[in-house]
Amino acid sequence: MPLRIAAGISVAAALLALPAASQAAGVVTPSSVTAVRAVPAGDTVNMSLHCPRTAVALNGVVRQKGAGTTVRRSAPGQDAGDWSFTLAAAPGSKARRASAVLRCVQLTLPIGTSRARLGVRTRGNPAVVIPAGGSTPVQLRCGAGWIGTGYGLDAGTSDDVRLAAVVPVARGWNFNVENTGSAPVTAGVSVRCLKRTVPARSGGAPTTLRFRVTRPAGPTSLGPRRTSFARTCDPGQFSLATGSIVDALDSIELDASGPTRRSWGRWSFTHASGGDHVRTFLVCLSTRGSFS
Repeated sequence: MPLRIAAGISVAAALLALPAASQAAGVVTPSSVTAVRAVPAGDTVNMSLHCPRTAVALNGVVRQKGAGTTVRRSAPGQDAGDWSFTLAAAPGSKARRASAVLRCVQLTLPIGTSRARLGVRTRGNPAVVIPAGGSTPVQLRCGAGWIGTGYGLDAGTSDDVRLAAVVPVARGWNFNVENTGSAPVTAGVSVRCLKRTVPARSGGAPTTLRFRVTRPAGPTSLGPRRTSFARTCDPGQFSLATGSIVDALDSIELDASGPTRRSWGRWSFTHASGGDHVRTFLVCLSTRGSFS
């Protein structure tokens, strides 16, 4: 099936030429924004998170939502530092509290460095057709010179859309979108991309910062008594996003996952049975970069 790639947005976030309080603090300055929202039974609510001024949004995720609550939409906003979510709670269920996190990054410029600009863009496919009881693979790429840092899913009004696979690769993400319902549905997926290099001026001469990202992966066994787990990035790294693979249309489902603390990622699954195996991925951004 040919992919329809939605027109991506390209945004450059200008940075203030603020001198670093300490060179040891590093140039790459990550941060997190969190929010908790009640989702009443039978209702649909929207959430929006915003990075600090001069920071850009690299990934947003609902990492805890409670039983009976579905994330209908998670996507980068029109501005470089925004992310939005739509959540729906099933009728008759209890009101649930949903917790979302937004991972951001900005630069703390050394004295004498100026004209640095962070670049982000979004790539998407808004028309992924998934057959009843089937799945559809999708690949989204950021392009040469860009890094895939986060992703979004737009399930429309369906509660039957799942991500059986969401896998970070060098310049984007690979998805396998499944439909557990009895009728075909159309969904959308998107990826957030970060420009790998940041040009600037230092003492009148050109200088460049290069972002470094790793994607550690590994298999994990699950069972009725082990349905969630966590793993961490290496020292000097900041966790941006999580990915995973489960057998499409099997009973096991990814319930929620996302970055937590400074360098951790956490996953939780439902309907796991003895012998179930999943593969997980963690996207980690080095905070030790510098202009050179």
